[in-house]
Amino acid sequence: MRANATRYGTVALYDSECEQLVEAVPAALASLCAGAFFYIDKTVRSPGKHVHPEGPSPLSVHEVLDWINASLEHPSESVNASGRKALKSLLTYPARNEELLDDICRRAFASLHTMPGSTPSFGVVADVILTCTDSPFTFSQVVCLALASLGDTDHQIRRHGFDVLEAIHRQTSHIPFIAESEAAIRSYAPSVYLPGQRRISEFLATHHSEEAVPLLAQCALHLSNLREGEALVLHALEPWMAFVELMVEGTNDLLPTGDLCMHNLLALTIRFGDTHPSEMQALWTKLVAGTYPMNHHAIVKWLVEQATWLGNAAFVAYSRRVIAYLSRTQFGELVFHELCTLISPATMSIQKASMPKRPRSHLFTADLSTLLPLSESRKQLSIAQLALLFLGDVALDPAWDVSYQLPIFLHAIFLQADHKSASVEQEIHHLLLQTLRTCTAVYEDSGLQELSREDVKLSIARLADQSNDAFWLPDEPGILDMEKLCFEVLRLLEPSRPRLRQEWGLLALEWGAHSSDASTASLSLQLLRILRPRVQQGALNELLARLTNTVSSNDSGPQKVCQDVLMSLTALVKADVLDHTLWPQLFWCARACLSTTVEAEYAQALILLKTLLQVLDITKDEVIEDLLDHQPESWDTDDISLQAVILPGLRSSLTWKDAMEVLKCLSRCTHDQFVDHSAGRLRSLYTVCLPPFLEAMDQPQLDEDLAELAMNIARMADNEKRVGISRLMTSFAKQKFRSKEDFLRQAVSCLRENYTSKYSTEILTLLLGLVLNSERWLRVKSMQLLKLLFQHVETKNQNVLSELLMPLLSLLRTDLALQALDVLDEPLSVSGGLAATHVLRMSMHIRSSRELEENLVVFGVPEPSGCATASARPVTMAFSVALDGISTNGMGQFDEFDMGAENMDDDLGNLVSQLNDLNSFFTAEERGREKSSCHFITVTRQI
Repeated sequence: MRANATRYGTVALYDSECEQLVEAVPAALASLCAGAFFYIDKTVRSPGKHVHPEGPSPLSVHEVLDWINASLEHPSESVNASGRKALKSLLTYPARNEELLDDICRRAFASLHTMPGSTPSFGVVADVILTCTDSPFTFSQVVCLALASLGDTDHQIRRHGFDVLEAIHRQTSHIPFIAESEAAIRSYAPSVYLPGQRRISEFLATHHSEEAVPLLAQCALHLSNLREGEALVLHALEPWMAFVELMVEGTNDLLPTGDLCMHNLLALTIRFGDTHPSEMQALWTKLVAGTYPMNHHAIVKWLVEQATWLGNAAFVAYSRRVIAYLSRTQFGELVFHELCTLISPATMSIQKASMPKRPRSHLFTADLSTLLPLSESRKQLSIAQLALLFLGDVALDPAWDVSYQLPIFLHAIFLQADHKSASVEQEIHHLLLQTLRTCTAVYEDSGLQELSREDVKLSIARLADQSNDAFWLPDEPGILDMEKLCFEVLRLLEPSRPRLRQEWGLLALEWGAHSSDASTASLSLQLLRILRPRVQQGALNELLARLTNTVSSNDSGPQKVCQDVLMSLTALVKADVLDHTLWPQLFWCARACLSTTVEAEYAQALILLKTLLQVLDITKDEVIEDLLDHQPESWDTDDISLQAVILPGLRSSLTWKDAMEVLKCLSRCTHDQFVDHSAGRLRSLYTVCLPPFLEAMDQPQLDEDLAELAMNIARMADNEKRVGISRLMTSFAKQKFRSKEDFLRQAVSCLRENYTSKYSTEILTLLLGLVLNSERWLRVKSMQLLKLLFQHVETKNQNVLSELLMPLLSLLRTDLALQALDVLDEPLSVSGGLAATHVLRMSMHIRSSRELEENLVVFGVPEPSGCATASARPVTMAFSVALDGISTNGMGQFDEFDMGAENMDDDLGNLVSQLNDLNSFFTAEERGREKSSCHFITVTRQI
């Protein structure tokens, strides 16, 4: 068009008209802006449809305000005026659009702190507020925007802001405005107008406290739009925080507005915590130190709730920062104590997270998920773990009284020291170091001579260095040596807290006794064994009560806890920190636990009993009387003997040595009724001691303990007038035998002369049980005895179960097969029990059916160590811890076998002949199962 104008010589006219058009178009658009934006097509009668489908699309807020903003920034004054006119028409239009108002406020915030002399949209907004009687903006929107303007470097903007605040105050209150601050706001010196901004904010917060929550929401919504000056707005927001109520006193749940405020204040912390830490510290301080005393509790509760629900590592990090803010307030000690109270055995386990449903407000609520960095995976933590991590950045104030919480704090740190998450482990390690730095900071000033400042710093530096193997397991990188670390922490802290070991130790006992999480309980009990506090009746009762729910369990978790409890009891006895009056009760507890069917539990119970027998002199009558006096009243006098529950321990290579040591200790006792009230004490002890006596014949020097044991057996034989056994044991103790063959022959002869006519089954059961033991020499010596016994044993009037042959048959797969076949070749009649084919299958660990396994009543299926317990014996351990003792329903033992079986006599020679071809034996069609009826006695006893 300009080319045509040039052709006809009308260029000047063209340029003039274009200039007029540039000014006329914005003016026309400004006049039509409001009507077009709020236009509703009245010809469309369908509800919800405001524009005809074929008509123009409605104007969007973003497009309209972008045009107005461009007009305000145009170099032409007339275009600027059109932009102001358009914006004012939108604000004064009778209809309201919340999206429009929020975007106008956002752009007004963005126009603040721009270059002096510019024409910001804030001026238009201020003009509307000052000239319109019915402003479209809420009180909080006006105050938030105006307070922000009071920190602007442009004194005209500050003037507008002051006028707006004065106007909005007069509209809502009859109290005179602080007019004296106007001079300060009009000053050109920041040192003058910025304090004026603070005084005005304090005045408004005091007289409009109900607007504190909406004002915080507006700041959270718009503060990020400021190009600069955020610190000034945060500083002005501080007085309002004193009037924010998060939780009503006397309740334990946040108000809906409290939840909203926590979202918005944490959003400000996420945005400005790094750039403006002092201002954020002031906001959190004012929140808890203001009008409402429950705010600090509400903050802790809300952070724990959200962290449990979100499982976001970044949220935990910012929560830790919030707790650090609170720790620097007057409520810091209370917050520390409150978080420590959240650490307990019950809260250590991860529970299903549930978020309380609170009503949503119409006010802005920050979406934290858009502000937090995305976590690679959801990291679910327990309440106790969160409470511990929240304290990660807290520096304990020396003035705080943490004597009660310190053991809890340290215990929780140690429980998490080897957390599976590397980040959590690192934070816990840092927390431990910070705790040590805080607690040892007073040493130099307090005059303690045990530790110097240099010694403390050196020790903490060594703890911080994971490459230093002083506190780390050398064979397992990254794993702490719990004992070394615990002793070092005690060395650093005990000079100022001499009762720390005792208090921490009792706390570890409590956690071990009450924690539902097996790993937490086990670690606590491990710390108990390290700390070894003095234990009285009440604490012992807690440990014994834990056995009630764990002993003889089928689950691995309770089994591990039960073993740890027994190990802890043993450690307490060894350390001599257990009240000596509790030893008798502990003795009967160990006795009851020996009825468990779990090998590892049995092994620990055996060690506990052995330890007790080392400190209890059972050769003294008064000690035996004291033990019997403390025997629980409900214990059946016909119950199985103490010695009888030790004998099964000889079958296992894991418990063999401890069982023999216990038997040696019991052999010193002259009270037969205490050890074994039946007539079988000498018979059983003599029988099971023959294999180790035979082994001792091969050694150049006789062990003194074995010699003492032999003399004790001789003494018992004298009491029963069994001269042959007495003479044999005395000669053995004095090493008068020329050869072991001579000793073997005489030993079997004594068995035949004294017992085999009536007690063949019992003797064979004991010796064949020793064959199960994986100790090679024990198997060999036991088979030497069995070979001779099979030649002379009388079984015509006794039932010898076919199951008794299983230990020998199990050796057919080993290098001792020839010796086992040699024993099996001896003539022996067996009667009752399973068919020989089934016994052979069990000996090969071939479980053809569960019914077959359940029918085993003597040994059961052996473990690799040799431990064998018949699974058919029901076990119920019910320990009731009280001053009068422990009540137990225990596992029955089989003192005698009453077999009412049909004829199932299998000649051993025939069985051995079948073993010549094992393949044909197992592939041959199985004959019909021979019926057997096994009746066994299950002794139910009450301890």
